[in-house]
Amino acid sequence: MLDIKEFRFKVVTPLYLGGVDPRADEIQAKRDTQIRLRPVLAMWRYWFRALKGAELGTDAKGLEELEKQEQRLFGGVRGKHPTAAGIRARLVRVDNFNHSDYTEQEPHKSRYGRYLGYGLQEQKQRGVVIQNRRWAVKPGCEFTIAITAAQSDFDTLVDVIDTWVHCGGLGARHRRGWGCIEWTNRPRQVDYFKWLAERMKRYEGKMSTEPEFDVLHPDWCRIQICNAPSGEPFKSWGDALVAVRNQLRIDAGRWGFDQRLVQDNECKKLEDERVDPKKKQAVQLANPMNPPTLHLGESGYGWRQRWPDWRLSGTWGFDKKTQTEKWLYAFYQGRDHDEARKARQGWGCSPYNLKNIHFGLPVAYPTWDGMMVEPKLDDKPIRRPSPISFRISGANQNYRVTVLLFKSRFLPEGNCPIEANGRSVQRPEDWQDLDAFFDACHGYIVFGKGRK
Repeated sequence: MLDIKEFRFKVVTPLYLGGVDPRADEIQAKRDTQIRLRPVLAMWRYWFRALKGAELGTDAKGLEELEKQEQRLFGGVRGKHPTAAGIRARLVRVDNFNHSDYTEQEPHKSRYGRYLGYGLQEQKQRGVVIQNRRWAVKPGCEFTIAITAAQSDFDTLVDVIDTWVHCGGLGARHRRGWGCIEWTNRPRQVDYFKWLAERMKRYEGKMSTEPEFDVLHPDWCRIQICNAPSGEPFKSWGDALVAVRNQLRIDAGRWGFDQRLVQDNECKKLEDERVDPKKKQAVQLANPMNPPTLHLGESGYGWRQRWPDWRLSGTWGFDKKTQTEKWLYAFYQGRDHDEARKARQGWGCSPYNLKNIHFGLPVAYPTWDGMMVEPKLDDKPIRRPSPISFRISGANQNYRVTVLLFKSRFLPEGNCPIEANGRSVQRPEDWQDLDAFFDACHGYIVFGKGRK
């Protein structure tokens, strides 16, 4: 017997959903940026695989069974006979729907938008707009989905949706904390991560090889929840996004140093003193910077930049805005600086070892004329999402950051080299670097290795 239930959801962080042309003029882009059912169902499928793949395995036998169960619930056309979906879903209501832009080059937005929203903002070339900004659905928007299904399918679907809202998101850049969703009429009140740990306990030690895709297996997935540096929750979702950004990369700021984020006497000294650019084109900082105001762990902020040391480069010049001379166009050279330089110039012998490849591909090195590092499968560029993802949860000045690390096959089997300027590069051979990044986020581990 079929039943009908309505599930209500609320947008927690800006949600970037595109239509036919999300970069059209403002009127058309806003018209196209709507809550749609199809991307929601796609996320449900993804997290169904992550949940069931941990139980069934990702070998040939496990994948065959996984496909059968997925098609029975969501439908499919693989195999000899197409399968109708066991559930019927309809988007029945959308409330508090508004648009905004969260990647503008304004101080309160650029604190997280320029980096975490890379690719979403307006692009200019010599002062001419060559690519329009994308528009986001503002936090606070609510939408309701009506599901028709048998009770047994509802039980499975509740597990999947619970996993989605606690581990994932929706839309562009949702792995970096955008597009987080809250389930406002969640039918069960148990702690999700305790439920997940208990469910997966019997599978510990039973997946000896790296899975083919991201799965919620305790041997191949780690999850932790982080508060603000004070130990209290973050006051806003914006502060939580700033902390995520700072944990990955400290932004010195193209228009001078943001003292709210960077509190370093040496940086302040550079702004106050006149430095002859001919004599001092690059500055070596002897000690790591003091922690920014917001971060996820004092031992790991600025991870993608900070090792082996902090090195500040830039130009001393005249700032037309403030009508003063100051240190302009400052940036911190990343930990891959030396190897990236060798790859660009062709110095030494390849392959060159670039650690930041581990955070997803392709990756650009803008300080080296936009050198792009990307994998190619049969000579065609492909993408590899970051194994590290972030989710923002909470409301009413009570927000937390969930950090997830999924270890799975990094690139497809076969001829899939990683290249930079036509030269071969490689990533670290193991997961030690990402494990170290995860451990440097000082939260409490709720799933996987290290859980107490």
